[in-house]
Amino acid sequence: MYNQSTFEELLVVAKPIINSLVNRSIGKAMLTENDRDDLINELQFELFKRRKYFLKEFANSSEFKGLIRYVVRLKLLNIIEKRAALKRHYNLETPVLINDFELENRLAYSPQNQLDLYMDIENILMKLSPEQVEICLSLKDGTIADVARDLKMKRSKVRSMLKNIRKVFSEEKLI
Repeated sequence: MYNQSTFEELLVVAKPIINSLVNRSIGKAMLTENDRDDLINELQFELFKRRKYFLKEFANSSEFKGLIRYVVRLKLLNIIEKRAALKRHYNLETPVLINDFELENRLAYSPQNQLDLYMDIENILMKLSPEQVEICLSLKDGTIADVARDLKMKRSKVRSMLKNIRKVFSEEKLI
């Protein structure tokens, strides 16, 4: 049986795994050498938040290291995914590694960008049929099943109309 009783013991085992994954990630998805320490701290904090999962008995050390690798990879992929999403949105300021709450509050559109976005969406809504606009407005407060029931349509028809709506938005580069 393999068991780690303290967080410090967990970090001793996790440190080479974290360093390896961070080394492979530097240079990808806007991660720079300056982000190395922040990434390491962020990944260690993720292990700290999930430390209760490491208190159980493991059959061997590879099972224990596998769980560490899994948790760290998930967090790292989450960070990279957020960076990639921010890269697609040119009007958001460049992120730093901060928690989700601060990220949501920092990355606000400027008034001019909000106006531009409003005008773009208004132009797109003019291109849509009244039925598609109704679906858009209904999806604001409900699910596809709710919309289909309210509009007395099949869910498959709502999904296909939603696919067409998404196509219009992507042609206008808003998705």
